[in-house]
Amino acid sequence: MFWKVYLGFLIILSLPTYLWQGFSRIWEIIDIIVLAVAITGLIAFSWGKKLLAQRFWKVFLLVFMVWNMLYQYFLPVLQKVSEVDIGRLSRPMIATIVWIPFIPLAIALYLYAFKRNELWEK
Repeated sequence: MFWKVYLGFLIILSLPTYLWQGFSRIWEIIDIIVLAVAITGLIAFSWGKKLLAQRFWKVFLLVFMVWNMLYQYFLPVLQKVSEVDIGRLSRPMIATIVWIPFIPLAIALYLYAFKRNELWEK
């Protein structure tokens, strides 16, 4: 039940953000694609459905983690984004705070790829 509630929370959190900021750069398009695949994995995990191959989800978990680190920590540096003054928080601190709601998604993808063996053995 937690995962289904979290899925709703994640969609409510993500959709307005992407609709508001738009997709003016290639990495924003890549980010929405990665997030859409991750949410699809969360849906399959939440309902206990087999989707694609277990190997795909193992590889995708790595892609998801690496992409999010790049997107949150390194792309802003490459863009030379100025420090955002939100209570004097640095860009890495803001990136960490932004990433916190996605930690359960990474956990769900890990559980789906590595711990749901009975699902993949069918």
